[in-house]
Amino acid sequence: MAALGRSAKVWYRKDDSTWLQAELREPSSDGATAAIVLPSGKVLDGVPMAQLAPANPELQASITDMTQLSYLNEPSIISNLETRYGSDCIYTNAGPVLIAVNPCKTVPLYTTDIARSYKGGWHEGRFTLNLSSGNAGTNTFWLLCTCHAAAW
Repeated sequence: MAALGRSAKVWYRKDDSTWLQAELREPSSDGATAAIVLPSGKVLDGVPMAQLAPANPELQASITDMTQLSYLNEPSIISNLETRYGSDCIYTNAGPVLIAVNPCKTVPLYTTDIARSYKGGWHEGRFTLNLSSGNAGTNTFWLLCTCHAAAW
């Protein structure tokens, strides 16, 4: 956090389960606390630095592979997944790991054309089973696509 300066975007841990995006207004001279500005305009003074985490630039909102985030921390991961979920992008990667969020609704991911392309072998070999590596995310996605294609 020492590298962050005035007006930097940060996450503020309000309580055990709530992170709020804020702006760093002024770190204290000893670096132990800071003043932040919440989106409502309310200024909080004396916030312990341990309750702050750096936020990613707006350009990185809804990024597909979270290893590309500038700051890979709890609130940034949650925010990225939430943003993608709101856009019906239920699949996100963290390097080789696939994160699938249940949309709890029908989303147009497996249209007839996509299913036919899988059934016809167009995607053959793109997703491979590699049981020895323990890459369950890739295996699950491959099996999911295979199952949907077989249904058509």
